[in-house]
Formats: sequence, C-alpha cells, structure tokens
Amino acid sequence: MAGFVRVGRRFGMWQVGAGLRYEHVAFDYLENGQLRYDMSRTYDNIFPSASVSTMIRSVQLALSYTHKTQRPSYSAPDGTIDYINRFTFEVGNPWLKPEKIHNVQLSGAWSRFFGQLAYTYKKDPVLNTTVPCGGNGENAHGSSSSYVNVKFYKAFFNNSFSVTLEANDIFNRNMRDFTFYSRDVTIAKSLRMTNRTFLLTLQYTFNVTRDRYKGRGAGSRELERF
Repeated sequence: MAGFVRVGRRFGMWQVGAGLRYEHVAFDYLENGQLRYDMSRTYDNIFPSASVSTMIRSVQLALSYTHKTQRPSYSAPDGTIDYINRFTFEVGNPWLKPEKIHNVQLSGAWSRFFGQLAYTYKKDPVLNTTVPCGGNGENAHGSSSSYVNVKFYKAFFNNSFSVTLEANDIFNRNMRDFTFYSRDVTIAKSLRMTNRTFLLTLQYTFNVTRDRYKGRGAGSRELERF
C-alpha cells in the first residue's frame, strides 16, 4: 500500500516542488506451509522528494532530491545454515535492514545539449561478509558508500541520431571498508577497486515516433527481490 502527495508553485523565474511518499509493505514468509515469524517483515516508510528548476536566458536548469529504499531479497534474511564445503557455510541475516538511498541530481539543457550530474549516497548497504566458523555476524561492520555520476546527451537530425557520454563514479569513491571482530583478533579490510568508467553511446533510431510511457510499476521491484 502506498500514497503520494506532491505540491508545486512558481516564484518568479523559479519553479519549486516537494513531494512525500508513504509505503506500507508487509509479507508473511511460509516454509512448508508454516509461518516463519523471523522471516516475515512489515515496513512503514516515508520518502521525501524536492525539486527546483529555472530558466536562465536559454539554459534550463533543474536540481532534485529523492529518497528511496532497496529492500533485501526474500532469501537474504533466511537464517538457515547452508553447507557449501567443509570450510564454508552460508547463512542469511534475519536482522537485515533495508538499504536507504539518497540521490541529488543537477541537470541542464541548452539548445539540443543536455547534461546531468548525480550524487548517490547509500546507507546500511546490504553486503556479503565472511566470519570464522563459530563467530558472530554482528561483529562485522561495513561502511556506507557514495559516488558521483555525470551524463551528457546531444541529439541530431530531428532526434533520430544521438550521442551520449557518461562518466560513472568519477571520483572512484564507490568502495567498501570492512572490520571483523573475532575474540582476540580484529581484521580490517579495505577494498579498493577502479570503479570509474566512461561510456560513449551512439544511437540511431529509425521511424522516430512520439515518446511513450516506459515507467515501471512498484510490483516489478518486488519481483526482482526473488
């Protein structure tokens, strides 16, 4: 169940909007016909959003903020221990929290040029951790992550041909730090990978037609959790 409200108003050359979304999600987890309370979940969340846009001469500018969540897959909270090999066991975490995602996006358009700068911050990310056999998973700590993406778009020939240039994680900050505590031993692990990527996309469309709605319903996000 979800409800959404949004208000907007113009102040001279500025268009300001704010929204609020409420989500109530509840599901019962059944195993062999028996209800498992440790796997059943109920979520009540409020997600704010805000935007401001303006036109400066011939340049359109827009700044927006959105808050959303990514809930764990249905199998992730499963506390059942699965045998992988004699050295490895796999188990879910019944105390997993949904991942909170904050996104700030700045976009601008001039003539047929379009640019976009996005910053994303994730709190309580869902991660896989490794602990010694007999250790306590609550003694593992992982840091949050953030990254900045940039995107430029230019259309030609009545929108039939377009060029898109993207730079993802331009500061290479989408990294992970872990700390594991096991009795008298503390292990600190810092994962540093080159996540920075650059993409150039050339696209030509035959028989250009008017844009149609290509949104995704809320149900599609739930199906991805299986």
